[in-house]
Amino acid sequence: TENFRNYDYIVRSGVPFVFWQRSVDYMPNVPQMLLNGYYGGYIATKHLLDKGYRRIAYLAPKRFRSSMDRYMGYCAAIQEAGIKEEPLWVRIGLADHSARECARNMLILPNAPDAFVCYVDDLAAEVVMAIQDMGLRISDDVGVIGFEGVASWLEQGFGFGLTYVDINRYVSGLAAAQSLWALMTQEYPDIQTRIFVPSLCVRDTCC
Repeated sequence: TENFRNYDYIVRSGVPFVFWQRSVDYMPNVPQMLLNGYYGGYIATKHLLDKGYRRIAYLAPKRFRSSMDRYMGYCAAIQEAGIKEEPLWVRIGLADHSARECARNMLILPNAPDAFVCYVDDLAAEVVMAIQDMGLRISDDVGVIGFEGVASWLEQGFGFGLTYVDINRYVSGLAAAQSLWALMTQEYPDIQTRIFVPSLCVRDTCC
């Protein structure tokens, strides 16, 4: 693949690098600082279930490994609650800027979702706009959870805070930088793969 050729070129050139927040199976000799996306999807969905939501949708832009990990965590929480999965509530492979339309189409279903778990905050923002388009109330009618916690502009644009899964950017980024420095200075020869545990930041969109 194109990615493999690019990575292989970097390896052969002798430039040290690490993977941050992504996993590549065919590059076992490169350090990887990864997020436990399965757990992130699980705690997001479990929180919605604990708040009384029962028809929970999952949206993701593409079929990345990370999007599937988060989806499997979503599935685990749904199954644990004894709720039947509804294929119409799951969309993996959204075209750019189509999440708003997708969410609107879901919200007019006879068994419309009452909450959304979104792969990233940008998708969650589009879902929020779709909910408002439909004249529904955020949290009271439809809950929303994002991922990563980077859409701080939501507070300014919508007047409320987005509930999101915190991906531990500072700690994992620091570890990635330290690993890269060790490779550059050859302080140690061993390859490290570290898994970081996300946490939930509960705010206004599903309280």
